[in-house]
Amino acid sequence: MATPEEFARSCREAARNTRRLPKDLKDALKARTRPEVTEPLAHVIASAASGSQAAVLSAGVKARTSATPDIVIGGTRPKVSGGAGPRDLVFGNEFGGSNRLGRVRASSRARAHTRHTTRQFTRRPFVFRTVAARVEWVLDRYAGIVDDVLEDV
Repeated sequence: MATPEEFARSCREAARNTRRLPKDLKDALKARTRPEVTEPLAHVIASAASGSQAAVLSAGVKARTSATPDIVIGGTRPKVSGGAGPRDLVFGNEFGGSNRLGRVRASSRARAHTRHTTRQFTRRPFVFRTVAARVEWVLDRYAGIVDDVLEDV
């Protein structure tokens, strides 16, 4: 199995190669990819958000029109009461906050220490887990669309 870096490299190369396709072929891919792959995946990611900020997080998930499945997660609107937008909330939810020093008490096995923490993002990360759980479906569905479009041309 490929490492995540190799997979990302192959995805970037495939996206670069789709830019070289003829315009009518790209238009046919765009017309089928967004409603059949991108929008359902964006809906699943948006519905995976939970907690008090779920509405803002789900509003930040958008499907782009592209020859490849392309989803944007983030943005600046809408905002929560503290002024954070979806991009800030997604980053914090996936990777945690880092500006608050928290004290970890000593136990019988470890010494006391401090670490960067936040209590704002207590939920589990949902973006990477949702995409990882559905990557096979996306690849199978997109491969079927590419085969159908190439047969029609």
